[in-house]
Amino acid sequence: MLYHRRSLFNIGVSRIWHYVSGIFFLLFLYNPADSLLLPREAAAEESVIETVEKVIQSVVAIKAEGAMVAASGGFAFKNKGRIFIGKKARAVKFSRVGAGVIINSGGFLVANAHTVKDASRINVTLYDNSTYKAKVVWMAEDDDVAFISISRGASLPFIRFCDVVEIKLGTAAYAVLPSGILKGRIAQGKVTGIGKRADAKDSKKPLTDLLRINISMHKGNSGVPFVDKKGRLLGILTAGETKRPYQSYAIPSERIAKYYRDYLKSSVDSGNEKKDKTYF
Repeated sequence: MLYHRRSLFNIGVSRIWHYVSGIFFLLFLYNPADSLLLPREAAAEESVIETVEKVIQSVVAIKAEGAMVAASGGFAFKNKGRIFIGKKARAVKFSRVGAGVIINSGGFLVANAHTVKDASRINVTLYDNSTYKAKVVWMAEDDDVAFISISRGASLPFIRFCDVVEIKLGTAAYAVLPSGILKGRIAQGKVTGIGKRADAKDSKKPLTDLLRINISMHKGNSGVPFVDKKGRLLGILTAGETKRPYQSYAIPSERIAKYYRDYLKSSVDSGNEKKDKTYF
């Protein structure tokens, strides 16, 4: 009986040893960098992230400063039978921060109009932390779109536009943050709403007016670009809901491209044609 128990013990130890040896053997063979051993979904997602990361170099941080005249109070007085109304006015300084994205190799950027409006000084910081003075060259306040430019000798990396027909409900969207402690961070979501309105020039062809994307954004993120899996521009952030997380609204690339074409046409008409690279 004693011999039988020992036999069972030896068999148990032998099985445990073979089991542990097998685990170490598999671990020795497994290489995390070997894509053949990764699930297809994980490999595809990794490829998407690598593509989106390349977009980071075309995203910039914007700081706009200036002063606005603010009126407060008021008084009235009579002078020779007439009544004059006067208000006390004072200059109020402001400083706004936001983001933008390069859409032209020559340093042409799109940003939010509310970020740069009335600014007397605009600084743009590129991904390599170099900073340049910028100027507003065109603005559409109603749609919160502004084009600004910087002067730099070298050609700049720029983003391509996504074709509007490819933007649908459920389209994957990635937000790229340009500055602060989250610089270079990528947030993932999807398009959850698409709004359209008639084009004044062609009522039969409505333009995409707004995109709703389920990514939470915060103050100072205005102008952050949303891109698709191929790294193409879907739109730029214009607003978000503070009481409802994961509800951000973006100006679609279709509307930005339309305004950009209008700007280029006006430049050609005025003899200031832009010849830098841009891809729609």
